[in-house]
Amino acid sequence: MERGFLERIGGDCHLPIGAYAYKEDDDYVLKALFGSEDGSKLATAAVKAKEPSEKMIDEAVEDIKKQLED
Repeated sequence: MERGFLERIGGDCHLPIGAYAYKEDDDYVLKALFGSEDGSKLATAAVKAKEPSEKMIDEAVEDIKKQLED
């Protein structure tokens, strides 16, 4: 999930970007962040699900993109 998020969001080494996936009780959690190159914007997302999936990655990317549009 971590690599999938990094790939899907389209970041590179010039941007603040990160993803961390872990199991918490009966859920899987994906926490992600993405920021602008100049550091003026930073968005975070946290997605929970019973099973790890591409949908979790999609939800995190969508949430972050929405925050950065505002």
